[in-house]
Amino acid sequence: MWVPAIADGVHIHPLVLELVRRAAGRRALLVTDATPATDSPPGRQRMAGLEIEAVGGAARTPDGTLAGSTLTLDRALRNWTAMTEATLAEALYAAGEGPRAAARLPTAADLVEVDGDGVVRRVMRRGAWLA
Repeated sequence: MWVPAIADGVHIHPLVLELVRRAAGRRALLVTDATPATDSPPGRQRMAGLEIEAVGGAARTPDGTLAGSTLTLDRALRNWTAMTEATLAEALYAAGEGPRAAARLPTAADLVEVDGDGVVRRVMRRGAWLA
């Protein structure tokens, strides 16, 4: 069984993320349910007929109901290492190879280069570096 986790500290508390990491090991997957509020200018956005706004690292409706995240996958990778005892290598697996294996996709030739902190430096798609 694969165990997807939204590592934003809102959907799942950091202590529970560590429990997931320990219990699931290489079956733990980093995922996101990022909304239109992700990395958008301050203010309200529309999603599926709802008004949402980025508040405290999550997307919320005007009444405060959680409507999704503002989490990008590279941020999830950094959060996983900051909020748990995961190494960067474990986080990279949980964000890339693990989901690929869970979806039973063939090995991809695309590359994402990250620095030692997990910050994306550049991306190669179909053998060419993207601008």
